[in-house]
Amino acid sequence: VASLRRTIGVNRQAQVLSGEAWLKETADAISQILAIVNSFLQAFGYVGLFVATFIIYNTFSIVVAQRSRELALLRALGASRRQVVGAIGTEAVVVGAVASAAGVAAGIGLGAGVSALLIQRGLVPPDAPLAVRPTAYLPAYVVGVVVTVVASWWPARRASRIPPVAALRETAVEQRRATRRRLLLAGALTGAGAGAMVLGLTANIPSRTNVIWLGMAGVFLGVAGLGPAIVPWASRVLGRPIGRWRGITARLAWENAARSPKRSSATSAAVMIGVALVSLIAILGESFRATTTDAIDSAVRADFVVNTGAVGLKGVSPELTRQLAAVPGVEAAAGLRAGVARVDLAPSLVFGIDPTAFPKNIRFDVTEGSLAALGNDGVAITADEAKEKGWTVGTRLKASFLQAGDRMLTVRAVFTSELLRGTSGYFVDLRLYAAVFPASEQTDFQIYVKLAEGADPAAVRPALDAAAKRFPPCKIEDLTQFKATRTKPIDNFVFFLWALLALAVVISMLGIVNTLLLNVVERTREIGLLRAGGMTRQQVRAMVRWEAVLLSVIGAALGIAVGTAFAAAIVRAFHDEGLTSFALPYGQLVTILVVAGAAGVLAALWPAQRAARLDVLRAIAHE
Repeated sequence: VASLRRTIGVNRQAQVLSGEAWLKETADAISQILAIVNSFLQAFGYVGLFVATFIIYNTFSIVVAQRSRELALLRALGASRRQVVGAIGTEAVVVGAVASAAGVAAGIGLGAGVSALLIQRGLVPPDAPLAVRPTAYLPAYVVGVVVTVVASWWPARRASRIPPVAALRETAVEQRRATRRRLLLAGALTGAGAGAMVLGLTANIPSRTNVIWLGMAGVFLGVAGLGPAIVPWASRVLGRPIGRWRGITARLAWENAARSPKRSSATSAAVMIGVALVSLIAILGESFRATTTDAIDSAVRADFVVNTGAVGLKGVSPELTRQLAAVPGVEAAAGLRAGVARVDLAPSLVFGIDPTAFPKNIRFDVTEGSLAALGNDGVAITADEAKEKGWTVGTRLKASFLQAGDRMLTVRAVFTSELLRGTSGYFVDLRLYAAVFPASEQTDFQIYVKLAEGADPAAVRPALDAAAKRFPPCKIEDLTQFKATRTKPIDNFVFFLWALLALAVVISMLGIVNTLLLNVVERTREIGLLRAGGMTRQQVRAMVRWEAVLLSVIGAALGIAVGTAFAAAIVRAFHDEGLTSFALPYGQLVTILVVAGAAGVLAALWPAQRAARLDVLRAIAHE
């Protein structure tokens, strides 16, 4: 190893490693990649945990309200406030421990299923063991218990304040209206969060991105806190037309939702969080697609693009570019090559282009200098790079290449291009590229074809297809197909994020089931009286279903509004990095709203059936 290092020591880019060191370096690189994936998955786990916290808090609040007489009786018999808090806290510990254990078991079972699927697909060796380490599930178990206890603390504290005289009341009394102090605090938090977002987007301040994230968190929590004021109003707005359409059952449903705004808002808030994140991802995905297609429309002058199937920067032989240029009806075919070098002491991408053919295919708006002047020692840079580094035409740069060693390059052109917005790299003439990079890197990973004026694309394409077939897996694409190819990874990534965020939506739907079940228990006597007054079981089921639909739709509407505002802020914040277009996927947003309503109906099936099966006489006698 030492001898090899001395032999190639003149080249500062080369590095000699022993087999053991190489294996360690490779393992470390894989570990870093897995750490990024784990962090990514953990972020979505935190989202699910955040939604679950709302549901746990809502559940304990309802349970405490229903047991107010029992707790007041304990207070009348001498129980202290600390003992009441301790009793509910102990209950939370037991519930959290049992539920977390069930969650760990389910997670291990799910991991075994995923492992079996990967083995079946050939992605994992058949003898690969299922790694079940305490470090993987113990933190999740502890967090589950702690979150349950923390979420139950405020309801327990409120329960300890129930006066002993409440034991003399015939029914449980719940504080249904949010306090003015809470609403003022939530409004102030929402305003402060919105102000922080505006400040981060408009002011030139350090860590502006962190200010924007902080503002988003404030708006999130503030809107959730304003729920008790929003939900009754929204229930009336949505419920009255539905009541006129569906009759007394729908009217009772929106009145029930408006009657307990704190409880209803907590349920809607859980839905809002999941839907806000789903909407945010959908809008950002659509904005990325719009940015990509707009850049292609504005910057690509070519009529066809060769999909080389390139992995990374490796492409196809330049012979394909030469054959395409020779096809009758083609004005210019331009390939794009790329390699890695050290420019200005920093690892950088160096792109090789034909200064004559490439601008005919890709729009280059040259603001200084000329691409024709690149020659054997010139380089073209983007305007963003020139502004950041303070470079102009004539600036001398030192570049180090693995094969050619050190070269001095001169900035000969500064340009802008929508297709290359956000790209950091240096563009050189193909002659210079061929001189400084080895033969293994003399490949075109992108090829553009511009037809001559008046040429018929349909007539020219068969000859282009025939040339591409001689270089598999290359294939010719028109601009519509090229846009689909460029946006497909975005669609796949958005679908992956949607699948992960579905966890939060499912948890929020479980929260609706839980809330409705507890509502049925609390309103047992009321339902019995309605049944005695002539309401049928079908009408009872419809009443519960409509209440679930209202809560789901209100939460989804709030989530879409919040997600849209956040997406607009993110697009604005990353405009200079290449995210230039803000687009709303109207169809997807409407689908999200409809699916939320349908999910509300599904969530209400069990509570509605339970309400409809109540014995009328026992329900009336229930206290």
